[in-house]
Amino acid sequence: QLVTLNFLIETDSGLHVIDYDKYGLWEIRLKRFYFSNFYGSSEPNSPQGNVSPNLDRFKKNNTIFFKRLYEIVSKETSQVKRIYLALDHLSKEGVFVSRRNIGYFDPDSKRFKIL
Repeated sequence: QLVTLNFLIETDSGLHVIDYDKYGLWEIRLKRFYFSNFYGSSEPNSPQGNVSPNLDRFKKNNTIFFKRLYEIVSKETSQVKRIYLALDHLSKEGVFVSRRNIGYFDPDSKRFKIL
């Protein structure tokens, strides 16, 4: 089974995967940037570096990233309630199997919160 990161926007019409093109974002580059610079690894000897060594650091890193992402998205979509970080599980053929939302950015508190 494969796992990939995804970013979801919650609006009045529900929860949807970000329309990357609509916001001028390149999906693969954004995900690589996020994974390398904000998500990272909790393993001290990871080749990616020890970006998020604990839960507090993970929340701080995500707050920084999602605050920036919210600024971009909210320029085009005024009704954004939250932006979620999700893990999508795919079959070995790449077909969507399930999704687990692991946290979200709350624009009111300007913080990333773990579910």
